[in-house]
Amino acid sequence: MNLSACFSQGRVLELAHCSGNQAGKIKAIQVHNDMASLPGSCERISAVTGFAEGTVSQPTQAAQDAARERVAELGGDTLLITAIDQTSRTMKSTTTVRGTAMRCRQTQ
Repeated sequence: MNLSACFSQGRVLELAHCSGNQAGKIKAIQVHNDMASLPGSCERISAVTGFAEGTVSQPTQAAQDAARERVAELGGDTLLITAIDQTSRTMKSTTTVRGTAMRCRQTQ
């Protein structure tokens, strides 16, 4: 997680507050798997990648959250997932989520 802005004051309380704000930003990022499901008109910002590893069931969500974090850092509000690559070995799995950071405006 990119918390460099949180370290400016060097206080644990501020770090915890900033970490909570970052988690809120990540949860606000919409996730879509299909261009047709995107709301309104969307502007492509950049390609993004999220990577995670862990026990067999854990890394998929963590990799998606890493990609969502990157979207938030770029000022986007939507992640369009284009590929999910998974590799599993005995008791360990790695997942890479590839996608596009987008800024979408809802049509009313």
